[in-house]
Amino acid sequence: MTSPISWPLVVWHNYSNPITTCLTSNYPYIFAGQKDGHIWIYTLHNELVRHKLLLVGHKAPIAALCVIHNSETKNGNNDILISAAEDGEIARWNISDGRCLGVNAKGFLGVPRQLKIFNQFKGRYIFCTGQSNEICILDSTSLEVVRIWGGHSSWVTCSDFYDIDTERGRLVTITMDGKLDIWDFDPSRQAIFKDRTHVDQSQLVKENDKIPDIAINISSNSSFPGLCMATTRRNVVIFVLRNNRFVPEITLPAKENTSWIDAEFYGHHKLILYAQDGEYFEYLLKPPEGVKPGSMPDQEAQLYYSVKLLQTYRLNHSENGSYTMAGSCHNTIVCNKMTHRNKPEYSIISFCNDATNSTFAINTLNENNIQEEEESTLISLNPFNDIWPIKERKDPKFGCITATVPVSSNHLAIGYENGTICVVPLSLALLHLSNLSQYVAHKSGVRVFEKAHHGPVTCLIVHESHQYQYLLSGGQDGAVKIWNLIDGKYIVSFTVHTLPVQSFIDPAEQTETRIKGCVVSVASDNSVALISVDSMSCLFIFPSHPYPLSAIQWRTSEDYLVLGYSDETTYVWQLASGYLDRVLHGKTSKEVLDDDRWPINHVSASIPSISNNNSSKHNVNIRSITSYNEGKIKDLILLLLLLSFQKITDYYYYYSSSNVNFI
Repeated sequence: MTSPISWPLVVWHNYSNPITTCLTSNYPYIFAGQKDGHIWIYTLHNELVRHKLLLVGHKAPIAALCVIHNSETKNGNNDILISAAEDGEIARWNISDGRCLGVNAKGFLGVPRQLKIFNQFKGRYIFCTGQSNEICILDSTSLEVVRIWGGHSSWVTCSDFYDIDTERGRLVTITMDGKLDIWDFDPSRQAIFKDRTHVDQSQLVKENDKIPDIAINISSNSSFPGLCMATTRRNVVIFVLRNNRFVPEITLPAKENTSWIDAEFYGHHKLILYAQDGEYFEYLLKPPEGVKPGSMPDQEAQLYYSVKLLQTYRLNHSENGSYTMAGSCHNTIVCNKMTHRNKPEYSIISFCNDATNSTFAINTLNENNIQEEEESTLISLNPFNDIWPIKERKDPKFGCITATVPVSSNHLAIGYENGTICVVPLSLALLHLSNLSQYVAHKSGVRVFEKAHHGPVTCLIVHESHQYQYLLSGGQDGAVKIWNLIDGKYIVSFTVHTLPVQSFIDPAEQTETRIKGCVVSVASDNSVALISVDSMSCLFIFPSHPYPLSAIQWRTSEDYLVLGYSDETTYVWQLASGYLDRVLHGKTSKEVLDDDRWPINHVSASIPSISNNNSSKHNVNIRSITSYNEGKIKDLILLLLLLSFQKITDYYYYYSSSNVNFI
């Protein structure tokens, strides 16, 4: 089935702050999945990070990434990136130019969390695991689901390992409650077989009243056959699988006030453990005495592996004075095999989310580090806006662009920091974006609303009602104003918010008469207003809340409007009376919002909580762009990408002849 073709116009008019949801790497590239469904590709060279590509296509937050390596090339340009979004959609991308090579909209039934490629299958299959009792095995070329791997008691993840007893590669799974099983996968028949021999194991996941413990990942060490590592919130357990016996070797507990989020082997004898508070720990893995890599202990005296803590790394969150969202640090190890010493160099890349200016860190590891005493290192964080390649240019009269919205296929509405709004032909905007005020006078097809707001225009939306087209604008002054786009006249203003208007939302409910002609406005204090464009009136104003709005559920046939917030609090309002009916928390709140019988708007919050800093810029979906190319900033006026998941074709239109790296 052919996917619908989309024509995204990519325009940045301000710094675009990344909110990263997952991270992976393949030197010299770093891949960062975003909360808005995009994927940033960065290049890493001499500890310098640069933007390379922006991959657009997913409509839900990116949940997992992995890279399929092409062994014939050394620079990574012919490698393939696989991405999975929270809605279960899985896509395949060309790393060198960003083309989407294919997509499976239903690649995983559930929320994916991990994509894994195992060497024993030579990159032919992708194992997708997540919030499901099943694992989807996909063909890495076609993205077709070739096998649903079931038979698990709860959410499950997997790893391959080399079984030295049977002398072949096998698979091991661990469920969320810590149950291990051993399996065999036959690629010729695409069949999966469970080893019915009972795996004798101790309890990997232990009950704890303070912090519920669950298993979150499992991996193996290729240098030591049969050696595996299971990560739970409370412990990292290193164990050996031999003769279907689970032999625990090492248990590394998390600190009292934090938990583990992942762990991975690197090099031949090192491992890194990542904690939720942003700390990570480097350990040296020591095999039993007299046991060489690639072999197993064969004597009673050669029983146990051991580890030594070499280094503790702490990210310096307070250095740049910004607030980093709790539990929002993502890490990946980059291996550079093309060094002048012909020895691989390893670096840990950390991305930390912040409401207005996310940060990153590069920490080069010393594989020869085997010092006797543990050391502690504080890692500096660098703001992403320091590497943003676009120079901000102000219109001499209107100032900086603060908001944009497409009015039609050939017109664009632009809001400025001085409160002016211009509705101009797309061609005019693209050619004269940085000094538009000099070209709008006496132009046909142009609407200029000077000083529409006291202060910057923060958001715009176009609404059609009774065959008329209206523009709604929100400003830093807290006002919502409506303009007639046909005759260019101002209609009405609503002073419904006391703080800047942050965004507009089109209701998901489009059948109920009262709601169909409405637009929702959300302010930076998380207050919500329901404005009827049909009647030119404000129907409801819902008060502020300390945490961002996350969902609006429209139970209009029951006369309820449900507002969900990021702190798992839900307010149920009566539409007829405007009274608060009840407040729900926790599990009950989630169950109400998960009821799919009712239309719902999911809201992506851009701030973690109410902030008094109202000067942050509003980043919207249509942005102006300049490209960083070999250290020079050049204008890029138009980049029009025809993106089809089935027809793998890209069309680029440039005002500048520069060789850009954004798509």
